[in-house]
Amino acid sequence: MNTYTKSCIALMALLFLSSTPLAANELQLLQAKANTNDPVAQFVLGNHYFTGDKVTQNYKKARELWAKAAKQQHPDALCGLGIIYLEGKGVQKNVSKARTFFEAAAKLNQADAQCGLAQLYYAGNGVNKDVREAFRWFAASASQNNKDAMFMVGHMLLIGEGVTAQPEMAKMYLHLACQKGQKDACTALAQK
Repeated sequence: MNTYTKSCIALMALLFLSSTPLAANELQLLQAKANTNDPVAQFVLGNHYFTGDKVTQNYKKARELWAKAAKQQHPDALCGLGIIYLEGKGVQKNVSKARTFFEAAAKLNQADAQCGLAQLYYAGNGVNKDVREAFRWFAASASQNNKDAMFMVGHMLLIGEGVTAQPEMAKMYLHLACQKGQKDACTALAQK
């Protein structure tokens, strides 16, 4: 195991396994790691600022930290920036920027970004509506167990939207999504 991997594991253990508030020295350690241009630390610290978990919520700090990590192609940071711009969290909404970040993260196989990009294509939000492209990205995300993407794949297969209808395959995706707690999938199954 290389030093970088050990550092990541130690950092994740420190931050995610603790249910107590982030102690000042832990926050300082995380900030110090982020200052060394460590993309994992930048993402994790940015995530704390985005959610307000263990620190005061601050979208600007989250965006700044994620931007630094994104420059190093950190897929979760790229996806986080997509969410910031899509939802207008601390910035003016900009679907074009959101799409750019989602695309970059999706190409790095980040499941939430693949689902986000698919939703843009499905709705025609900031892009030309393209249900086939939406299905392609939903399927990629669903293959990584994203419950919302599983629901959409099931839905699209059920009604033949963007793909040939395949009711049995649709039910399988809806069942998997429902098992993961996706309520719309459970509702769809109950109606069949």
